[in-house]
Amino acid sequence: MEARIIQKPEKSSHLKTKHRISLLIEFTILFVAFPLSVVLGFVAVESRWLIWTITAIYLLTIILAQKPDSVALGLSSLSFRRLSALMIVEVAILTAFYLFFVFHWIDRQLLVRLIIILFLYPLLSVPAQEFFFRSFFFFRYGQVFEARLLIVVNTLSFAFYHMIFGSWIATITSLGAGFALSILYHKYRNFFLNCIIHAIFGILVFLMGWADHFTPLRVFTN
Repeated sequence: MEARIIQKPEKSSHLKTKHRISLLIEFTILFVAFPLSVVLGFVAVESRWLIWTITAIYLLTIILAQKPDSVALGLSSLSFRRLSALMIVEVAILTAFYLFFVFHWIDRQLLVRLIIILFLYPLLSVPAQEFFFRSFFFFRYGQVFEARLLIVVNTLSFAFYHMIFGSWIATITSLGAGFALSILYHKYRNFFLNCIIHAIFGILVFLMGWADHFTPLRVFTN
């Protein structure tokens, strides 16, 4: 007499659906509601630092809770020594580019601005953006969107967030750069490589004289 196998009702599909819904709600809050609240004036532009701080704390909480390995976040493909060497080369090339083309514009104020752009932007702003928009985004929402759609959503999210600067130039530029950075990260899953390319994009934009378009005190008049 064969024993009958009693199958327990599966709850995995239900749980997966609930998890996907919770991730979509999270995505909407982080990548739609937050920037939209600034664009529409519900949150003062000056308060954006508070939003970014809350977002950073939330991201840190998620990472500490889930403890993803370094590969999942794209952090294991390039050593710190190689990263440092590449950053030095990047800064040297871009400095030479700047001095060659606009040497006659240089004064003390411009040099201070140049230092900020060449060092503080690549070392502070770029890694934060890449972790938020690439490492965290692909790790978290790769569970919701298939690969091609993930790239599209990431690109649009990156551009949409830049709407807080109130300039169509900033938004359109970010759309193009965001698409390239999304493709790059999807292919290589390399946080450090993305940081380098992102830094080069950003610095070139500043050197082209578009810095004012990335100042969050403008309106959409351009």
